[in-house]
Amino acid sequence: MTDFTQYRWYRCHVCHEPCINHVDESRTQDTECADCYAIPALEQAPELGSDDRQVQSAE
Repeated sequence: MTDFTQYRWYRCHVCHEPCINHVDESRTQDTECADCYAIPALEQAPELGSDDRQVQSAE
């Protein structure tokens, strides 16, 4: 039998779908569903260095 005291019900703050996840999961703490949590947030992306911004010319 599942111990539901270790789970939390919430609505995803991105898509508003209902969710039930374990309280220790990162997506539960971020109040996101599994699908929305799998998409990285742009503000959490690493900064690009000057080498990363170079565009290769087509030859």
